[in-house]
Amino acid sequence: MSELVREALRYYERERFYENMRTRMQPAAERLGIHTEEDVVELVREVRREMAREEAERKGNSTLASA
Repeated sequence: MSELVREALRYYERERFYENMRTRMQPAAERLGIHTEEDVVELVREVRREMAREEAERKGNSTLASA
């Protein structure tokens, strides 16, 4: 029984944490045009593509510099 209560408290704390984060991040999300989870997924994909391009450019430039 005590493990059930502990698990319920962990769940409650986790939910409170995420609700607090959603509330705090809502203004920033609205400024960025993020309204759904799919918007978040697409933003992450865009950032990853940009990071990959920058890394490829950096590696390309360092290869040219060493040649």
